[in-house]
Amino acid sequence: MSHASEVPHLVDHLFRRSSGELVAVPVRRLGGAHLDLIEEAMQEAFLRALRTWPYQGVPDNPRGWLYRVASRAALDAVTRETRREAILAGAWTGGSTYPAFVGHELPDLERVEDDELVLLLLSCDPVLSRTSRVVLTLKVGCGFSVREIARAFLTPPAAVAQRLVRAKRLLRERGAHPPEPTPELLRARAHVLREVVYLTFSGGHTAVEGDVLVRAELCAEALRLVRLILRHDGADQPTTRALAALMCLHAARLPARADERGRLVPLDAQDRTLWDRSLLAEGFHHLERAADGHDMTRYHLEAGIAAVHASAPDPAATDWARIVDLYDLLLDGHPSPVVALNRAVAVGRASGPEEGLAAARIAAQSPVLADFHLRPAVTGAFLEELGSPDAAAADFREALSLCGSEPERRYLESRVERLLAGRGSS
Repeated sequence: MSHASEVPHLVDHLFRRSSGELVAVPVRRLGGAHLDLIEEAMQEAFLRALRTWPYQGVPDNPRGWLYRVASRAALDAVTRETRREAILAGAWTGGSTYPAFVGHELPDLERVEDDELVLLLLSCDPVLSRTSRVVLTLKVGCGFSVREIARAFLTPPAAVAQRLVRAKRLLRERGAHPPEPTPELLRARAHVLREVVYLTFSGGHTAVEGDVLVRAELCAEALRLVRLILRHDGADQPTTRALAALMCLHAARLPARADERGRLVPLDAQDRTLWDRSLLAEGFHHLERAADGHDMTRYHLEAGIAAVHASAPDPAATDWARIVDLYDLLLDGHPSPVVALNRAVAVGRASGPEEGLAAARIAAQSPVLADFHLRPAVTGAFLEELGSPDAAAADFREALSLCGSEPERRYLESRVERLLAGRGSS
Protein backbone atom coordinates (compact mmCIF):
# COMPACT_ATOMS: atom_id res chain seq x y z
CA MET A 1 0.00 0.00 0.00
CA SER A 2 1.36 3.40 -0.97
CA HIS A 3 1.68 6.11 1.63
CA ALA A 4 -1.09 8.72 1.42
CA SER A 5 1.40 11.41 0.44
CA GLU A 6 2.46 9.32 -2.58
CA VAL A 7 -1.06 9.03 -3.99
CA PRO A 8 -1.09 12.30 -6.01
CA HIS A 9 2.15 11.33 -7.75
CA LEU A 10 0.82 7.84 -8.49
CA VAL A 11 -2.47 9.18 -9.84
CA ASP A 12 -0.64 11.67 -12.05
CA HIS A 13 1.58 8.87 -13.38
CA LEU A 14 -1.46 6.69 -14.11
CA PHE A 15 -3.24 9.60 -15.77
CA ARG A 16 -0.31 10.14 -18.12
CA ARG A 17 -0.06 6.45 -18.87
CA SER A 18 -3.66 5.28 -18.92
CA SER A 19 -6.08 8.14 -19.64
CA GLY A 20 -6.08 7.38 -23.35
CA GLU A 21 -7.08 3.75 -22.91
CA LEU A 22 -9.71 4.66 -20.30
CA VAL A 23 -11.36 6.88 -22.91
CA ALA A 24 -10.69 4.57 -25.85
CA VAL A 25 -12.41 1.46 -24.47
CA PRO A 26 -15.85 3.04 -23.85
CA VAL A 27 -15.65 5.27 -26.95
CA ARG A 28 -15.41 2.23 -29.16
CA ARG A 29 -18.43 0.66 -27.47
CA LEU A 30 -20.63 3.70 -26.84
CA GLY A 31 -19.76 5.87 -29.84
CA GLY A 32 -17.75 8.97 -30.66
CA ALA A 33 -20.79 11.22 -30.37
CA HIS A 34 -20.53 10.76 -26.59
CA LEU A 35 -16.85 11.71 -26.39
CA ASP A 36 -17.49 14.57 -23.97
CA LEU A 37 -19.41 12.41 -21.50
CA ILE A 38 -16.84 9.62 -21.68
CA GLU A 39 -13.94 12.00 -21.11
CA GLU A 40 -15.72 13.53 -18.10
CA ALA A 41 -16.28 10.03 -16.69
CA MET A 42 -12.57 9.24 -17.06
CA GLN A 43 -11.64 12.46 -15.26
CA GLU A 44 -14.14 11.70 -12.49
CA ALA A 45 -12.51 8.29 -11.96
CA PHE A 46 -9.14 9.95 -11.34
CA LEU A 47 -10.73 12.51 -9.00
CA ARG A 48 -12.34 9.67 -7.02
CA ALA A 49 -8.95 8.01 -6.78
CA LEU A 50 -7.46 11.20 -5.34
CA ARG A 51 -10.31 11.44 -2.82
CA THR A 52 -10.43 7.82 -1.67
CA TRP A 53 -7.04 6.17 -2.08
CA PRO A 54 -5.28 8.23 0.63
CA TYR A 55 -7.80 6.88 3.17
CA GLN A 56 -8.80 3.47 1.81
CA GLY A 57 -5.45 2.52 0.34
CA VAL A 58 -4.35 2.01 -3.26
CA PRO A 59 -6.07 -1.02 -4.88
CA ASP A 60 -3.97 -4.02 -5.81
CA ASN A 61 -4.72 -3.26 -9.46
CA PRO A 62 -5.09 0.53 -9.67
CA ARG A 63 -5.50 0.60 -13.45
CA GLY A 64 -8.23 -2.01 -13.25
CA TRP A 65 -9.96 0.02 -10.52
CA LEU A 66 -9.82 3.17 -12.67
CA TYR A 67 -11.10 1.28 -15.70
CA ARG A 68 -14.04 -0.14 -13.76
CA VAL A 69 -15.02 3.22 -12.24
CA ALA A 70 -14.56 5.18 -15.47
CA SER A 71 -16.43 2.64 -17.58
CA ARG A 72 -19.37 2.47 -15.17
CA ALA A 73 -19.57 6.26 -14.97
CA ALA A 74 -19.40 6.54 -18.77
CA LEU A 75 -22.11 3.93 -19.26
CA ASP A 76 -24.39 5.63 -16.72
CA ALA A 77 -23.82 9.09 -18.22
CA VAL A 78 -24.42 7.99 -21.79
CA THR A 79 -27.52 6.00 -20.79
CA ARG A 80 -28.99 9.00 -18.97
CA GLU A 81 -28.27 11.33 -21.88
CA THR A 82 -29.67 8.91 -24.46
CA ARG A 83 -32.79 8.33 -22.35
CA ARG A 84 -33.30 12.07 -21.90
CA GLU A 85 -33.04 12.70 -25.63
CA ALA A 86 -35.41 9.81 -26.36
CA ILE A 87 -37.98 11.10 -23.84
CA LEU A 88 -37.81 14.60 -25.33
CA ALA A 89 -38.35 13.10 -28.78
CA GLY A 90 -41.17 10.89 -27.50
CA ALA A 91 -39.32 7.78 -28.61
CA TRP A 92 -38.27 6.12 -25.35
CA THR A 93 -39.76 2.67 -24.80
CA GLY A 94 -37.98 1.87 -21.54
CA GLY A 95 -35.30 -0.67 -20.83
CA SER A 96 -31.55 -0.50 -21.06
CA THR A 97 -30.07 1.49 -23.90
CA TYR A 98 -26.59 -0.07 -23.90
CA PRO A 99 -25.27 -3.50 -22.95
CA ALA A 100 -22.94 -3.52 -19.98
CA PHE A 101 -19.29 -3.79 -20.87
CA VAL A 102 -17.74 -3.03 -17.49
CA GLY A 103 -15.33 -5.59 -16.09
CA HIS A 104 -13.05 -5.76 -13.09
CA GLU A 105 -9.88 -5.78 -15.16
CA LEU A 106 -8.64 -3.99 -18.21
CA PRO A 107 -9.06 -5.87 -21.47
CA ASP A 108 -5.93 -7.60 -22.75
CA LEU A 109 -3.14 -5.35 -24.02
CA GLU A 110 -3.73 -6.10 -27.71
CA ARG A 111 -7.40 -5.18 -27.44
CA VAL A 112 -6.67 -1.95 -25.55
CA GLU A 113 -4.13 -0.93 -28.18
CA ASP A 114 -6.73 -1.61 -30.86
CA ASP A 115 -9.18 0.62 -28.97
CA GLU A 116 -6.56 3.36 -28.69
CA LEU A 117 -5.99 3.23 -32.43
CA VAL A 118 -9.74 3.60 -32.97
CA LEU A 119 -9.73 6.67 -30.72
CA LEU A 120 -6.77 8.08 -32.66
CA LEU A 121 -8.58 7.54 -35.95
CA LEU A 122 -11.65 9.27 -34.54
CA SER A 123 -9.56 12.24 -33.35
CA CYS A 124 -7.96 12.42 -36.80
CA ASP A 125 -11.24 12.49 -38.69
CA PRO A 126 -10.56 14.44 -41.93
CA VAL A 127 -13.64 16.59 -41.26
CA LEU A 128 -11.63 18.32 -38.53
CA SER A 129 -9.04 20.99 -39.24
CA ARG A 130 -5.32 20.22 -39.07
CA THR A 131 -4.87 21.96 -35.72
CA SER A 132 -8.06 20.50 -34.24
CA ARG A 133 -6.85 16.97 -34.96
CA VAL A 134 -3.65 17.56 -33.02
CA VAL A 135 -5.39 19.31 -30.12
CA LEU A 136 -8.12 16.65 -29.84
CA THR A 137 -5.57 13.83 -29.99
CA LEU A 138 -3.47 15.37 -27.22
CA LYS A 139 -6.52 16.03 -25.05
CA VAL A 140 -8.51 12.80 -25.31
CA GLY A 141 -5.84 10.39 -26.48
CA CYS A 142 -2.81 11.52 -24.49
CA GLY A 143 -4.37 13.12 -21.41
CA PHE A 144 -2.85 16.59 -21.77
CA SER A 145 -4.65 19.51 -20.16
CA VAL A 146 -5.83 22.56 -22.06
CA ARG A 147 -3.13 24.58 -20.33
CA GLU A 148 -0.39 22.12 -21.32
CA ILE A 149 -1.51 22.06 -24.94
CA ALA A 150 -1.66 25.85 -25.04
CA ARG A 151 1.83 26.11 -23.58
CA ALA A 152 3.26 23.54 -25.98
CA PHE A 153 1.97 25.32 -29.08
CA LEU A 154 2.04 28.95 -27.94
CA THR A 155 -1.73 29.30 -28.09
CA PRO A 156 -3.96 31.00 -25.50
CA PRO A 157 -5.75 28.40 -23.32
CA ALA A 158 -9.13 29.93 -24.20
CA ALA A 159 -8.43 29.37 -27.90
CA VAL A 160 -7.50 25.73 -27.26
CA ALA A 161 -10.65 25.19 -25.19
CA GLN A 162 -12.84 26.70 -27.89
CA ARG A 163 -11.20 24.57 -30.55
CA LEU A 164 -11.86 21.44 -28.50
CA VAL A 165 -15.51 22.38 -28.02
CA ARG A 166 -15.96 22.97 -31.74
CA ALA A 167 -14.20 19.73 -32.70
CA LYS A 168 -16.29 17.61 -30.33
CA ARG A 169 -19.48 19.36 -31.42
CA LEU A 170 -18.67 18.67 -35.07
CA LEU A 171 -18.07 14.99 -34.35
CA ARG A 172 -21.30 14.84 -32.34
CA GLU A 173 -23.35 16.57 -35.05
CA ARG A 174 -22.01 14.12 -37.60
CA GLY A 175 -22.93 11.24 -35.33
CA ALA A 176 -19.32 10.16 -35.52
CA HIS A 177 -18.96 6.43 -35.04
CA PRO A 178 -15.59 5.04 -33.99
CA PRO A 179 -14.13 3.62 -37.19
CA GLU A 180 -12.81 0.08 -37.36
CA PRO A 181 -9.04 0.16 -37.98
CA THR A 182 -9.14 -1.75 -41.24
CA PRO A 183 -6.02 -1.76 -43.41
CA GLU A 184 -7.94 0.23 -46.03
CA LEU A 185 -8.91 2.98 -43.55
CA LEU A 186 -5.42 3.09 -42.07
CA ARG A 187 -3.94 3.53 -45.53
CA ALA A 188 -6.45 6.26 -46.30
CA ARG A 189 -5.79 8.21 -43.09
CA ALA A 190 -2.11 7.43 -42.66
CA HIS A 191 -1.08 10.91 -43.83
CA VAL A 192 -3.31 12.50 -41.18
CA LEU A 193 -2.01 10.19 -38.46
CA ARG A 194 1.58 11.01 -39.42
CA GLU A 195 0.96 14.74 -39.35
CA VAL A 196 -0.59 14.56 -35.86
CA VAL A 197 2.32 12.53 -34.52
CA TYR A 198 4.90 14.78 -36.22
CA LEU A 199 3.37 17.96 -34.79
CA THR A 200 3.08 16.35 -31.36
CA PHE A 201 6.76 15.45 -31.36
CA SER A 202 7.77 18.86 -32.70
CA GLY A 203 5.83 20.55 -29.92
CA GLY A 204 7.87 18.67 -27.34
CA HIS A 205 11.28 18.61 -28.97
CA THR A 206 11.97 22.29 -28.31
CA ALA A 207 9.65 24.05 -25.88
CA VAL A 208 8.98 27.57 -27.08
CA GLU A 209 8.46 28.99 -23.60
CA GLY A 210 8.84 28.05 -19.96
CA ASP A 211 11.66 26.78 -17.78
CA VAL A 212 12.43 23.56 -19.66
CA LEU A 213 14.04 23.11 -23.05
CA VAL A 214 12.22 19.87 -23.87
CA ARG A 215 8.65 18.77 -23.19
CA ALA A 216 9.70 15.15 -22.74
CA GLU A 217 6.16 13.88 -22.16
CA LEU A 218 5.08 15.19 -25.59
CA CYS A 219 8.00 13.43 -27.26
CA ALA A 220 7.28 10.21 -25.38
CA GLU A 221 3.60 10.28 -26.38
CA ALA A 222 4.51 10.88 -30.01
CA LEU A 223 6.91 7.91 -29.98
CA ARG A 224 4.27 5.73 -28.34
CA LEU A 225 1.71 6.71 -30.96
CA VAL A 226 3.97 6.07 -33.96
CA ARG A 227 4.92 2.65 -32.57
CA LEU A 228 1.23 1.89 -32.07
CA ILE A 229 0.47 2.89 -35.65
CA LEU A 230 3.31 0.79 -37.05
CA ARG A 231 1.92 -2.36 -35.42
CA HIS A 232 -0.94 -2.33 -37.94
CA ASP A 233 -0.41 -3.45 -41.52
CA GLY A 234 -2.35 -0.67 -43.21
CA ALA A 235 -0.26 2.07 -41.61
CA ASP A 236 3.12 0.30 -41.73
CA GLN A 237 4.22 2.23 -44.78
CA PRO A 238 7.71 3.44 -45.78
CA THR A 239 6.67 7.04 -45.08
CA THR A 240 5.53 6.12 -41.57
CA ARG A 241 8.82 4.30 -41.06
CA ALA A 242 10.66 7.45 -42.14
CA LEU A 243 8.71 9.48 -39.57
CA ALA A 244 9.53 6.93 -36.88
CA ALA A 245 13.20 7.10 -37.85
CA LEU A 246 13.20 10.88 -37.66
CA MET A 247 11.62 10.89 -34.20
CA CYS A 248 13.83 8.15 -32.78
CA LEU A 249 17.04 9.80 -34.03
CA HIS A 250 16.05 13.16 -32.56
CA ALA A 251 14.78 11.65 -29.32
CA ALA A 252 18.09 9.81 -28.89
CA ARG A 253 19.87 13.16 -28.53
CA LEU A 254 17.47 14.61 -25.96
CA PRO A 255 19.50 13.51 -22.87
CA ALA A 256 22.42 15.66 -24.06
CA ARG A 257 20.50 18.76 -25.16
CA ALA A 258 20.58 20.38 -21.70
CA ASP A 259 23.14 20.26 -18.91
CA GLU A 260 22.48 19.42 -15.25
CA ARG A 261 21.29 22.99 -14.66
CA GLY A 262 18.87 22.90 -17.58
CA ARG A 263 20.97 25.09 -19.84
CA LEU A 264 20.92 24.50 -23.59
CA VAL A 265 23.87 22.56 -24.99
CA PRO A 266 24.36 23.10 -28.75
CA LEU A 267 24.83 20.05 -30.95
CA ASP A 268 28.57 20.50 -31.48
CA ALA A 269 29.14 20.68 -27.70
CA GLN A 270 26.98 17.73 -26.69
CA ASP A 271 28.41 14.72 -24.87
CA ARG A 272 27.62 12.05 -27.43
CA THR A 273 28.05 9.27 -24.91
CA LEU A 274 24.74 10.48 -23.46
CA TRP A 275 22.87 9.79 -26.69
CA ASP A 276 20.43 6.90 -26.30
CA ARG A 277 21.97 4.01 -28.23
CA SER A 278 18.78 1.92 -28.28
CA LEU A 279 16.83 4.78 -29.84
CA LEU A 280 19.60 5.34 -32.38
CA ALA A 281 19.47 1.68 -33.33
CA GLU A 282 15.68 1.81 -33.61
CA GLY A 283 15.92 4.93 -35.74
CA PHE A 284 18.40 3.40 -38.19
CA HIS A 285 16.24 0.27 -38.37
CA HIS A 286 13.19 2.34 -39.33
CA LEU A 287 15.24 4.34 -41.83
CA GLU A 288 16.38 1.15 -43.54
CA ARG A 289 12.76 -0.04 -43.76
CA ALA A 290 11.71 3.39 -45.09
CA ALA A 291 13.85 2.79 -48.18
CA ASP A 292 11.50 0.01 -49.35
CA GLY A 293 9.23 2.45 -51.20
CA HIS A 294 9.75 4.83 -54.11
CA ASP A 295 8.66 8.07 -52.41
CA MET A 296 11.10 10.63 -51.03
CA THR A 297 9.01 12.56 -48.50
CA ARG A 298 10.01 15.34 -46.11
CA TYR A 299 10.15 12.69 -43.38
CA HIS A 300 12.71 10.72 -45.40
CA LEU A 301 14.84 13.81 -45.96
CA GLU A 302 14.63 15.09 -42.38
CA ALA A 303 15.42 11.60 -41.10
CA GLY A 304 18.38 11.49 -43.48
CA ILE A 305 19.71 14.74 -42.02
CA ALA A 306 19.27 13.40 -38.50
CA ALA A 307 21.04 10.19 -39.51
CA VAL A 308 24.11 12.09 -40.76
CA HIS A 309 24.40 13.78 -37.36
CA ALA A 310 23.75 10.53 -35.49
CA SER A 311 26.39 8.58 -37.40
CA ALA A 312 29.18 11.11 -36.80
CA PRO A 313 31.39 10.04 -33.87
CA ASP A 314 32.29 13.67 -33.19
CA PRO A 315 31.34 17.12 -34.60
CA ALA A 316 34.41 17.29 -36.86
CA ALA A 317 33.35 14.08 -38.60
CA THR A 318 29.93 15.42 -39.61
CA ASP A 319 29.37 15.29 -43.38
CA TRP A 320 28.03 18.83 -43.72
CA ALA A 321 28.16 18.73 -47.53
CA ARG A 322 25.76 15.78 -47.47
CA ILE A 323 23.48 17.70 -45.09
CA VAL A 324 23.44 20.69 -47.48
CA ASP A 325 22.45 18.35 -50.32
CA LEU A 326 19.58 16.94 -48.25
CA TYR A 327 18.41 20.44 -47.36
CA ASP A 328 18.48 21.36 -51.05
CA LEU A 329 16.19 18.42 -51.81
CA LEU A 330 13.95 19.39 -48.89
CA LEU A 331 13.69 22.97 -50.14
CA ASP A 332 12.86 21.77 -53.65
CA GLY A 333 9.97 19.63 -52.49
CA HIS A 334 8.87 21.44 -49.33
CA PRO A 335 10.01 25.07 -49.43
CA SER A 336 10.01 26.80 -46.05
CA PRO A 337 11.85 29.80 -44.59
CA VAL A 338 12.74 27.73 -41.52
CA VAL A 339 14.24 25.01 -43.72
CA ALA A 340 16.16 27.71 -45.62
CA LEU A 341 17.54 29.04 -42.33
CA ASN A 342 18.58 25.55 -41.22
CA ARG A 343 20.22 25.04 -44.59
CA ALA A 344 22.20 28.26 -44.04
CA VAL A 345 23.68 26.79 -40.86
CA ALA A 346 24.75 23.70 -42.81
CA VAL A 347 26.22 25.89 -45.58
CA GLY A 348 28.26 27.76 -42.97
CA ARG A 349 29.66 24.51 -41.62
CA ALA A 350 30.39 23.11 -45.06
CA SER A 351 31.68 26.23 -46.85
CA GLY A 352 32.59 28.74 -44.16
CA PRO A 353 30.83 31.49 -42.18
CA GLU A 354 30.79 34.06 -45.01
CA GLU A 355 28.69 31.82 -47.25
CA GLY A 356 26.59 30.76 -44.28
CA LEU A 357 25.87 34.36 -43.34
CA ALA A 358 24.91 35.21 -46.92
CA ALA A 359 22.48 32.28 -47.05
CA ALA A 360 21.06 33.17 -43.62
CA ARG A 361 20.44 36.77 -44.65
CA ILE A 362 18.57 35.64 -47.75
CA ALA A 363 16.39 33.35 -45.63
CA ALA A 364 15.88 36.12 -43.06
CA GLN A 365 14.13 38.28 -45.64
CA SER A 366 11.00 36.17 -45.30
CA PRO A 367 8.35 37.91 -43.15
CA VAL A 368 7.53 34.50 -41.67
CA LEU A 369 10.78 34.70 -39.70
CA ALA A 370 10.26 38.26 -38.45
CA ASP A 371 9.49 37.11 -34.89
CA PHE A 372 11.53 33.90 -34.98
CA HIS A 373 14.35 34.15 -32.45
CA LEU A 374 16.64 31.77 -34.33
CA ARG A 375 16.82 34.17 -37.28
CA PRO A 376 19.06 36.73 -35.47
CA ALA A 377 20.67 33.95 -33.41
CA VAL A 378 22.00 32.28 -36.56
CA THR A 379 23.31 35.50 -38.10
CA GLY A 380 24.81 36.49 -34.75
CA ALA A 381 26.75 33.24 -34.58
CA PHE A 382 28.17 33.76 -38.05
CA LEU A 383 29.08 37.38 -37.26
CA GLU A 384 30.91 36.22 -34.15
CA GLU A 385 32.89 33.73 -36.22
CA LEU A 386 33.75 36.49 -38.68
CA GLY A 387 35.15 38.73 -35.95
CA SER A 388 32.30 41.28 -35.66
CA PRO A 389 31.50 41.17 -31.93
CA ASP A 390 29.37 44.34 -31.80
CA ALA A 391 27.12 43.24 -34.66
CA ALA A 392 26.95 39.71 -33.24
CA ALA A 393 25.96 41.00 -29.80
CA ALA A 394 23.23 43.15 -31.37
CA ASP A 395 21.79 40.11 -33.13
CA PHE A 396 21.91 38.00 -29.98
CA ARG A 397 20.11 40.77 -28.07
CA GLU A 398 17.40 40.79 -30.74
CA ALA A 399 17.11 37.02 -30.40
CA LEU A 400 16.73 37.47 -26.65
CA SER A 401 13.85 39.89 -27.17
CA LEU A 402 12.03 37.26 -29.27
CA CYS A 403 12.80 34.15 -27.22
CA GLY A 404 10.34 32.75 -24.66
CA SER A 405 12.24 29.65 -23.54
CA GLU A 406 14.31 30.23 -20.39
CA PRO A 407 17.04 27.69 -21.28
CA GLU A 408 17.51 29.30 -24.68
CA ARG A 409 17.45 32.78 -23.13
CA ARG A 410 20.20 31.81 -20.70
CA TYR A 411 22.25 30.44 -23.58
CA LEU A 412 21.83 33.64 -25.61
CA GLU A 413 22.70 35.76 -22.57
CA SER A 414 25.91 33.76 -22.15
CA ARG A 415 26.81 34.45 -25.79
CA VAL A 416 26.32 38.21 -25.26
CA GLU A 417 28.34 38.16 -22.02
CA ARG A 418 31.16 36.28 -23.73
CA LEU A 419 31.28 38.82 -26.54
CA LEU A 420 31.32 41.76 -24.13
CA ALA A 421 34.02 40.13 -22.02
CA GLY A 422 36.14 39.49 -25.09
CA ARG A 423 35.79 43.06 -26.23
CA GLY A 424 36.77 44.38 -22.78
CA SER A 425 39.91 42.29 -22.67
CA SER A 426 41.09 43.26 -26.13
